[in-house]
Amino acid sequence: MLQRLFLFAAIAAGGAPACLPATAPAPAEAEASEPADACRWPEASTVLSERDGVLHQVWEFDLAPVLTSTAQPNSEPLRRFRVEVADRLAALNPPLGLDPAALLAYEADSHGEGDNVAAVASGRAGRIRSITCLESLLLAIQAERKPMIEQPTELAAFILRRRSEGGHVHLRIYYSTADQPGLKMSPAIMDPLEADVAQGWTFWVMLHNHNFFFDQEPVQVGVPAPSKTDVELLRVFRDQLGLRQAWITNGFHTLVLSPDDLSILRAHGDPPAPATTDPVQAQATPGPECKAIADWRPEVIELPPEFAPSLPPGREELRFAPGMFDADAADYFSYAFVLAFDAPSPSAPAPDETDPAPGEQPAEPPAQPPATWSATRVETLLDDYYRGLVAAVATERKLDLPVDQIKATVVREGEGGRLRATVAMYDPFVTGAPLRLHMILEVEGECVRAAASPQPPEHPIWQTLAQATACLPCTR
Repeated sequence: MLQRLFLFAAIAAGGAPACLPATAPAPAEAEASEPADACRWPEASTVLSERDGVLHQVWEFDLAPVLTSTAQPNSEPLRRFRVEVADRLAALNPPLGLDPAALLAYEADSHGEGDNVAAVASGRAGRIRSITCLESLLLAIQAERKPMIEQPTELAAFILRRRSEGGHVHLRIYYSTADQPGLKMSPAIMDPLEADVAQGWTFWVMLHNHNFFFDQEPVQVGVPAPSKTDVELLRVFRDQLGLRQAWITNGFHTLVLSPDDLSILRAHGDPPAPATTDPVQAQATPGPECKAIADWRPEVIELPPEFAPSLPPGREELRFAPGMFDADAADYFSYAFVLAFDAPSPSAPAPDETDPAPGEQPAEPPAQPPATWSATRVETLLDDYYRGLVAAVATERKLDLPVDQIKATVVREGEGGRLRATVAMYDPFVTGAPLRLHMILEVEGECVRAAASPQPPEHPIWQTLAQATACLPCTR
């Protein structure tokens, strides 16, 4: 949701490339706004094996907010790599910058990957954002091992998540690299990875990097789009191990892919991707019963979002009113969405469940959707969601907003699943000012339908919002 909201704001203002928010900072800008040691490893790694230039290692720690921020590590080799890439791109004829839209356009017809490049460039698959602290920490290892301009190398990181006993998001990260481009999946990584997934860990992300090859003709410019081979491998991880996201980074920006995106993209042997001139329309088209919101922009994301990792896994589908980012419009900041959470399997451990100590009863995993959504539980979900969203956008826009003051108040209406909520928050997209967001929520098992607007209950926008929520499927 975060990056597409940026995109919609830019479109409303008449600018920004289709694949990236106009305000996304380059890593060097992020470095200047953060303490030099803010982005660092919380724990040391454990080396699983290192032989013949191939390194496998693993980290394990609780997820801290700085890791998903745009803060950057204090790594001189990584800084030099970024400076040299920018200089060499500028020296090309014609010169290129770091804008991912320009890199995608440059490689649109080269290397036989045009369909996937076009799908990303048009917005039909994936979303592009600035590189985060965690990705930069992993890439810094590459830059410190080998000079990445003269000797490009590739990393693969397999990021697992589950709940710790204290309710925190706990990560286990397997990392693999070799002193040459390209990687093979090693049993040193795959065996423990598969065992962890079987024990209930969620396979949250697979990350790998795309290199810049300035000595080739034509030059390869670290395009943030997957190759057919990438898609083929990622589909295997999705189908066999439940992979939830794939990240492809070039050291400046990162492409984020959902499981659904992997079906849109092309692998070896697939038919060509269908052409489209409207990337938003290609993502979701309202049915005939939803004509009233035909001009509302759609979006679908995998849960949990990066800005709110405490949410249960699942899927979010949204519709944004045309005036969402126009502070003077009657439908300003008005949108509808449905949260379709994964139901726990009765025959397998819940994805974030932790093993009980001997003699103890297993605790209810906090990240799973409860059978009955209490008002308190919904308040916690909304607090986590909007605090994370506002914090992430405010960081991108360099706004100083007191996100700890954001608070949701939820009350139940009658005995059914209908709730009303008010979220005291801030608009980080347009005004930066305080915003009182009213919400109506309907709970149906693992589904939560919601309509949101700052307008009072008697305003006509709520009739349209009711139609919008009715048009959203409650399916995972």
